[in-house]
Amino acid sequence: MFTANAKILKSGGSEPDQFEASISNALLELEMNSDLRSHLRELYITKAKELETNNKKSIIIYVPMPKLKAFQKIQTRLVRELEKKFSGKHVMFVGERKILPKPTRKTRTKNKQKRPRSRTLTSVYDALLEDIVYPVEIVGKRIRVKLDGSQVIKVHLDKNEQTNIEHKVDTFASVYKQLTGRDVTFEFPESYIYRQLSRIIRFKLSHSHISHTRGENRLSRVYPASLRILMIYLAHSKAPSNETSSRDAYTKLREF
Repeated sequence: MFTANAKILKSGGSEPDQFEASISNALLELEMNSDLRSHLRELYITKAKELETNNKKSIIIYVPMPKLKAFQKIQTRLVRELEKKFSGKHVMFVGERKILPKPTRKTRTKNKQKRPRSRTLTSVYDALLEDIVYPVEIVGKRIRVKLDGSQVIKVHLDKNEQTNIEHKVDTFASVYKQLTGRDVTFEFPESYIYRQLSRIIRFKLSHSHISHTRGENRLSRVYPASLRILMIYLAHSKAPSNETSSRDAYTKLREF
């Protein structure tokens, strides 16, 4: 017979608290009463937290690293079911990673094995950020340094997923701040190809009074790489849905 704690195995053998037991019980119910049974049978969590984010509570569920990929395969469906059970609270799955301290002169002689890069603070924090926003892909990242020396990480997310997760980005930022102490903001910038195409079209329109030959030569000098990239990109049929108009725009650009 299954118990309420069947889906949680805490490190050190300690007993789960009441909240962690409720998460374990919810996962057990999903395993017993849904088509996720075959996926959840071998999966378990290690701990869970409830954080206050922007006047709303969020749930952070830690899973063992060997099981993280298996969780991510069903994460979209799993998050949707758990958010229904917990009154719309945002749910995130993250891998339980361990940070090893930077070796000093004393510890270097004791530990013969070199510290893995995946155990450094930077690597763990970067991986945590990817887990929080999963399954959305991080397409870029910038660090802004303010005059007082503080830093803000600007994370660029896939523009195609904006409508699906835009309502969660404030929660993502608040959770990451509480877990790491680092400020982060999320943006959905247009793709590089789309930006370059827009710049070329603006250039053409602003220089429409120049003769055709002179304009083409100057355009090639200013955007030689961009033109080649656009020609290759637009030749492929698998263009993102939000950029299908780019093909028509580029055709008009060549005829301009």
